[in-house]
Amino acid sequence: MVHSPGHDVTIGKTRIFRTDALGYFARNGAPHMAPANGDWLAVADVGCSTGDQTWGFAAALAAQEVDFRIDAFDNNVERLAQATQPLQMSMGSLAASRYRHPAYPEACLAEFEDGGCYVRPVGACANG
Repeated sequence: MVHSPGHDVTIGKTRIFRTDALGYFARNGAPHMAPANGDWLAVADVGCSTGDQTWGFAAALAAQEVDFRIDAFDNNVERLAQATQPLQMSMGSLAASRYRHPAYPEACLAEFEDGGCYVRPVGACANG
């Protein structure tokens, strides 16, 4: 689900696998925090911009077989609309970015489909 109250201020800084901290959390914290009752881990990404970092975090959680839901928020309507689209990068670029951030499990690359000049998370959907 995506939300946007307006677009008065925007920073627009996002990158797939942007910070190792999210990779470490996906590998070490999230599996222990996920509810044991079959429910999902709720995550809010506030200030998601075009969603690159959100997709990377989602792939890392999926690779750890964590059931989750991410609600992404941004105040820039145009950037938020981009977050629902495929990422404009090749699978090779995606792999190189993951290599620079080894905290993300290598298995998270399998969570993306190769579309030539873009990648899209497998089974990805977003609601407006």
